Amino acid sequence: MRLFKSVDFRHECRVSASATGLAKACVDFSASGALLVWIATVNRSEQVFELEGSTYRADDESEREAVIRAVSMAIDTAIAAA
Repeated sequence: MRLFKSVDFRHECRVSASATGLAKACVDFSASGALLVWIATVNRSEQVFELEGSTYRADDESEREAVIRAVSMAIDTAIAAA
């Protein structure tokens, strides 16, 4: 049985070089060694959407930092694709 952890953060959305507003992300994740598997609920203005993915944690990076990095990139990618 895996232990799930949570992290909430605000992300300044960026598409190209310009900021496009703030998003609030609530993320649940589990860790298995350096592998982190996550699912995020993102609230941006009037939009609410879910993202999921996985990432590897660098040796000098905390689990929290790795999840925030991965989810932030996923948010920007999702907004750019919309």
